[in-house]
Amino acid sequence: MTNGGKANSQINHIQFATGSDIPLIAGHTYQASVWVAQVHCTGTSGNAASWMNAEEVLSVLSGTTALVSVDKIPCTDSLATSVTMANDTPAVVQQIQTAPFTATASGNVSLQLENMQQSSVGNDVAFDLPMLKDLTPQLYKDFYPKSIVAGTNSVLTFVVRNTDDLGDKSWSFEDPMPSQVTLVSTTPVAPTDPAVTALGIPQCTSPTVTQASASDFTVAGTVSGVGCTVSFTVTSATDGPWPNTVSSTTGLTTSDPDGTPTATDTLTVTSAPAISLVKTADPTTATSVGQVITYTFVITNTGNVPLAHVMLQDPDMIFDIDPTTGLAKLTCDSGFNNDSNDTLAVNAPPVTCQATHTVTAADLAAGGQMLNTATAQGTDPANPASTFTLNDDGSVTYTNGVSSTYSAAVNMAPPVLVAMTAVTGGSISPAMVLWPMLALVVTGVAVWMVNWRRKLAA
Repeated sequence: MTNGGKANSQINHIQFATGSDIPLIAGHTYQASVWVAQVHCTGTSGNAASWMNAEEVLSVLSGTTALVSVDKIPCTDSLATSVTMANDTPAVVQQIQTAPFTATASGNVSLQLENMQQSSVGNDVAFDLPMLKDLTPQLYKDFYPKSIVAGTNSVLTFVVRNTDDLGDKSWSFEDPMPSQVTLVSTTPVAPTDPAVTALGIPQCTSPTVTQASASDFTVAGTVSGVGCTVSFTVTSATDGPWPNTVSSTTGLTTSDPDGTPTATDTLTVTSAPAISLVKTADPTTATSVGQVITYTFVITNTGNVPLAHVMLQDPDMIFDIDPTTGLAKLTCDSGFNNDSNDTLAVNAPPVTCQATHTVTAADLAAGGQMLNTATAQGTDPANPASTFTLNDDGSVTYTNGVSSTYSAAVNMAPPVLVAMTAVTGGSISPAMVLWPMLALVVTGVAVWMVNWRRKLAA
């Protein structure tokens, strides 16, 4: 639509007006613009002194109230560009822009261009490409890695992408993460996601971070140029998919034009419960009845989640019995009772237990190795399917628990017996009986001395 200076329909009149159906979103920043061109500016040629310059007013209206407007005279504005038309007629071209404004509430508006010049002499103006641009920076959210083992870390990155005007803009947002996900520190770190670093966007300068809780925090800052990133280290010790969406934004948009959310992501956490048992016997060779074998058990939480219902079981039941309780004599570190109520935290010091076995004649007669196997078990409190059942005999049955089995062997070395010579056709002298018996005693004493010296050396 143009005003050729021949008709009065656009003199001091609206050149264009949209319907009141342009939506605004509260908190978003907008700017209206239109391109205008004029020929026959005052003083350019011919009857230049009498030619009048157009006065263009661009407004964003809520009903009849102007939310923002700008008044420009392209012929004299320093931002206008002088051009020459095909017929050598001089002209000026200018993009008229309102100041950016932030919508305080959501609603619909209209866009209007009005020519305020009263004269039809000169005043030859045209317009093109009227638009209302959303200048609100876009906020994106990203966990990297998106899946972690419980107790380890992920880097949470926020990308603030500026619009093509590249203006300086203030922004803020709140991130109420699930309580199972917490900030390790409020100090920003560098982004780690290759897809983010490939953008080449710098880190935000001196953002302000305020914590409402370990999982809820607010970040505020200023973006300039193409945008900026701000990243934090987060962690979780609890299994689950933990979806997370930013809320309470100011000066930011959190969805694409098609409505796809951009400030939401999910952190998946998987636990890896594990337990370790090491069992040793001392000494590892038994040589006499009454000798005491000491078994040592070391139980360690080697996983990344706390363990519950931790218990040591040894079904071979070879340990010495406490006559008072009728149970095996098992002594453990303070605080560990081996009664299925014990827990073992992540990175906790190993628990050490000991039990003894007194060598019997039957043990030595059996010879070979006395192999004894024990098992340490526990449950994962974060996994509802990880359970235990206390049986009537005092043993515990675990379902979906963790376990570790370890065996210790003791060699049985019975004393060497001295063979006696059978005597026929005569009597047995005392010497024939005593000397072999004495040899047996001497052998036993010798073995005992060897073991005694080994213990002293140990």
